[in-house]
Amino acid sequence: GSTTQQKQSHKRFQKNKRNNYRKKRNTESFNPCYDATDMRVIMANGKSETYGKPYVSNDVILVHDFFGSVDDHSTYDKLVSEIKNSNVNQDNLFKLWHGDSHLIADDKLHWKKDCPTFNEIVQKIGTYFKMDVKAT
Repeated sequence: GSTTQQKQSHKRFQKNKRNNYRKKRNTESFNPCYDATDMRVIMANGKSETYGKPYVSNDVILVHDFFGSVDDHSTYDKLVSEIKNSNVNQDNLFKLWHGDSHLIADDKLHWKKDCPTFNEIVQKIGTYFKMDVKAT
């Protein structure tokens, strides 16, 4: 009710020495910091042939409509279907990596020859970002 809203409203404010409420400051310091950020999130247009701006290793680039519209899952569905129908034992395909933080597909099982969609995806990423992909 009303009392709960008042309590939550007061959380954004703190009492000063005169017992008056004032808004809490939303900063630790007023000294400007010009250090490089740990990460930049950049939006890009997937309908362009290439990404034409410079980027660095700590950039995360979200490419809208890279494989079609948001509702188009055909590339994903095709990739999953190719992996499932490959001649590779699914139980052995994915391996834990980097201290078990994520999975990778085991290239020693030669699964990529049965998955042309994977290779098309890698080629499209390489072209878009002007990269010479050496490993996947």
